[in-house]
Amino acid sequence: MALADRTTRRVGMTEAGERLVEHARRILRQVDVAVEHVAALAGVRAGRLTIGASPTVGSFDLSGLLAGFHRRYPDVDLTVREDLSIALAAALRADEIDLAFITRAAGSDDRALELHAMSNEPLVAMMAPDHPLARRKRLRAPLLDGEAIVSFREGATIRGRLEDALARSGLTARVAFETNEVARMRALAAAGMAIAVLPRSDAELPGPPITALAFEEPEFRHTVYLAARAGRHHSPAAHAFIELALADRSPGG
Repeated sequence: MALADRTTRRVGMTEAGERLVEHARRILRQVDVAVEHVAALAGVRAGRLTIGASPTVGSFDLSGLLAGFHRRYPDVDLTVREDLSIALAAALRADEIDLAFITRAAGSDDRALELHAMSNEPLVAMMAPDHPLARRKRLRAPLLDGEAIVSFREGATIRGRLEDALARSGLTARVAFETNEVARMRALAAAGMAIAVLPRSDAELPGPPITALAFEEPEFRHTVYLAARAGRHHSPAAHAFIELALADRSPGG
């Protein structure tokens, strides 16, 4: 059975080859876990731990959690990988990362994941204080029709939520700026360049003055989950991280 597909210009993996690589990756990771368990029996909290994080984890203090974990287990090699939730979920299923802080897109299939809610808060539309919409107390998504939007890249949960809400009214979001940096989104909104849709906690961060309006639609909420592949045999370091995270999660989680 061929594992590679060779042509005069390129070499690629066949479907069988890709499956072999996936199985090999999981086997190697389980070997690492076994070594870490042996070390744990000797009273050593060592090993490697790769954590995924979406660009905005809302009100959950991820930096504080990482710092607290490092203080308790300084011998654990801790790595953080930032990406969109959809990419991190795929990395979890492939055992490329151990744990991840992600959101859930509407209609997504999360049966392969074990999820723990960490925080829950409203999404708000952030804009310059002198924007015409800023005089309102609350906002309906269709009112953003024609407005310049600054948003995450395509595939992001928050962007998908806005696009779906507008599509139900036959409208299309006009995404004028794409960035995964929350601070840049907030700055563009404050400067009157675009409207940003972000968790309420991001609107409360220090920075230029902005107006933040809650949405009338109930689906405009932002829930962050600590996720792992369902059925995965966790290393001692991963177990310790999960326990610390669940003890430290926000009251709304």
